[in-house]
Amino acid sequence: MDNLRNKIKEDKFNNDFSYKLLDSEKHFNNIYKECSYTFEKGCGSYLFDGKNYQYLIEAYSKQKLLYEKSKIKENILEIGTYMGHSLLIILMANPYAKITCIDIDDTYSCPATRYLQKEFPNSKIKFIKSDSLKILKNLDEKFDFFHIDGLHKNKIITKEFNYCINLRKKDSVEFIFDDVNNCLTLINNIFSIYDVNNKHFSDSSYNRALYFNILFPKKKVVFLIKKLFFKIKNFFDYILFKLKKLSKFKKI
Repeated sequence: MDNLRNKIKEDKFNNDFSYKLLDSEKHFNNIYKECSYTFEKGCGSYLFDGKNYQYLIEAYSKQKLLYEKSKIKENILEIGTYMGHSLLIILMANPYAKITCIDIDDTYSCPATRYLQKEFPNSKIKFIKSDSLKILKNLDEKFDFFHIDGLHKNKIITKEFNYCINLRKKDSVEFIFDDVNNCLTLINNIFSIYDVNNKHFSDSSYNRALYFNILFPKKKVVFLIKKLFFKIKNFFDYILFKLKKLSKFKKI
């Protein structure tokens, strides 16, 4: 993390998050060791680009966003754990966090979460190896913060979002979507249908993230009507997408 260390006195980087990140450099390196010094080539994370296992300062903005929004959360759900780098950021902010992590592959997630649980003994980490769409509908826990960073496809994230809002603990719930450019259709639908507050895009040049808070109406019937409208709108968006694709095919 020499690139961060060299910038630590600059206004953008001279803050609590940067110093905690530098203190956690050992965890970043030890996770790599626990994963047998391997990673999935081309698959990056909040902390590295998937090409070389080196700290990625270009993603600093979204790293700090996740850090700041993870503080004082009671129960967190993370979809997509990979090497546990986003989980590490959450634990830096909230070492007493209760976190449920879901990933379809445990090659890296299992050793990473096992290591982090050992290093942050006051936390409670539950790792589930599963397809998110299969496990979300069967969860009986409630959460106040969702970090969605699994398969970066609009259709999949839409389904994950629909499951997650049914797992909210309160009438106010917070989300972070990673790599938000891949689900802009969903984001536009959410912003047009739900009562969204405090939305904030990271200014990272690397796969920007989005934070937002949704306030759900007290009257359940209002929420159900909005949810139905949301599903209908997504259905027609999908049909329109297919028609446009078919039209381009015929022209060719």
